[in-house]
Amino acid sequence: HGFIEYLNESSLKEKVVEIEWQTYGEEYTNQELDDCVRVIQKQQWITELEDKKQAIKRASKSGDSDLQQQLLMEIVSLNRLLKSP
Repeated sequence: HGFIEYLNESSLKEKVVEIEWQTYGEEYTNQELDDCVRVIQKQQWITELEDKKQAIKRASKSGDSDLQQQLLMEIVSLNRLLKSP
């Protein structure tokens, strides 16, 4: 699947592969697998967003306005991704 290349963390990649190949005596539809992948991706974005928020606080305390601006743009981008269907 092309989606796996978008995941940054190897543990998430492994989990997606595990979900895709796991069988419990029933077939999973592509839609069900896509839904699982979407949930995993959104969780990754939420984690990144929280990390960026912490980083922007540190940049603010250190007075690094360039880093603050970069992080703010990344936060806006992540928020857009999280709001997309």
